[in-house]
Amino acid sequence: MNQPQVPSYTPKWLPPTMWAIFTIILLVTLTLSFQTGTATKALEKPLVSQVTNTMTTLPSEEAILTITYYIRQIGRALLFFLLGLTGSWSIHLTFRKTAARNRLLGTTLMLFIISYFTEKMKIFIPGRHYSFPECLESFLFGILGCICITFLLYYLRRIASRPPENNINKTTSGSTK
Repeated sequence: MNQPQVPSYTPKWLPPTMWAIFTIILLVTLTLSFQTGTATKALEKPLVSQVTNTMTTLPSEEAILTITYYIRQIGRALLFFLLGLTGSWSIHLTFRKTAARNRLLGTTLMLFIISYFTEKMKIFIPGRHYSFPECLESFLFGILGCICITFLLYYLRRIASRPPENNINKTTSGSTK
């Protein structure tokens, strides 16, 4: 038996808005990725200072460098997670009639190209280096964002496709008259 089709209404402003948000996050990611080593250190110094000022004892230089590294990695992971989230949602909204497999393949390819490009271009930036493991980490965080939005949209679609409960004929004793 065929399941009833749920009418899906998407406001006309939603796909361009999602692409705009994706583009802004992409531009922030590219800007931060293509900075020189000294510009990156200057940008993260105030944040690291705030973190280290909350500590009761003054950390060593090695501890400060470790904190800086982890802050940078968390920021990169968050940006790629958001790229995966917004990019996947944008593709889902824009290419609704395309098979889900093709949308997923397109999203995966897009995320890998972005992560590879941002990492590979670092060989041309003084004070930066190329790291394929970091490329894969970025890609995996993007895929995690893609998976999260895919499951959220699937869950919302399932909720919307449930038939409404009819409470008129139900009785508390379980018998009908």
